[in-house]
Amino acid sequence: MGRRRSAEQHVAEVEQNLAVTLASMEAGFIATDAQGRVTRMNAVAARVTGWTQQQAGGQSLWTVFDREDRSAEALAMNPIEVMQAQGVTVDRVHQVVAIGRDGNRTALEVKADLTRTDDGTVRGLAMVFRDMTPINRVEAERARLAAIVASSNDAIIGKTLDGRITSWNQAAQDLFGYSADQAIGQPVQMLIPAEREIEEMRILSDLAQGRTVPPFDTVRQTPDGRRLAVSVTISPIRDAQGRIVGASKIARDVSAQRRSEAALREGEARLRFVLDSAQLGAWDMNLGTGIAHRSRASCWRRAALGSMSPPMRSRPSPASPAAGPT
Repeated sequence: MGRRRSAEQHVAEVEQNLAVTLASMEAGFIATDAQGRVTRMNAVAARVTGWTQQQAGGQSLWTVFDREDRSAEALAMNPIEVMQAQGVTVDRVHQVVAIGRDGNRTALEVKADLTRTDDGTVRGLAMVFRDMTPINRVEAERARLAAIVASSNDAIIGKTLDGRITSWNQAAQDLFGYSADQAIGQPVQMLIPAEREIEEMRILSDLAQGRTVPPFDTVRQTPDGRRLAVSVTISPIRDAQGRIVGASKIARDVSAQRRSEAALREGEARLRFVLDSAQLGAWDMNLGTGIAHRSRASCWRRAALGSMSPPMRSRPSPASPAAGPT
């Protein structure tokens, strides 16, 4: 009698440990007898199916655990027979969509196996499943972000806090000349001219300490040593606990913009030289009085340099007298 009570206590202990384990994993559990009738289920299974333990007890598994795409042939058979015919074991993972009593659909990952007595007789089946909705949502978001990164015209580079490259999009390959296979796993310093290495060390230090790195313009280099003027924006990458584990760097080539700015400065310098050398001035006419005045050369120079496009107006040669009103 004492041995029987001890065995029952052991079984109760095992069932309690199993319930705690499944609850901590947020996994659903349903067990049946040899006729495929539900004998036990946990709270997660009740939430997914819409059936309470009391309501589900004695019902066919097919009734309680409804799902999309279950064949009429399977519905006509005992669930135990279906498992035996299909050779289902716990090693096989099934992706199914369960349909609750309220019509709510839930994507699940399911594992199932037959349960047996000590002599091998089939006692029933047990199935464990987990809701894949949160995981699928994360995967969809990850795929969406990956598509954005892949199609971006800006170079987007992921790196660890020790400066090791972890991701590399097509635009980064086009800009810097390294393929993803060549770049991933390498130190980001391969893109940085020797005189700029301190800059990268400061950035990594700021990121590790949680400080914001404002956008900045800098210079990077290609495998052949060519220098690129780039505008860089850096954002921290955090893990599930919110800790900073790396950084995402967006680099935009501004070389053409810098060349245009240099050409503009050169044009301004040339115009300044011409105006200073010729001592050119401008004539202004008061339309009310008809009196014309010659301005100083420096005034005209400032006006010309300010717009780089002098106003279109009658301006006689410095050697010619001003024309009076007709």
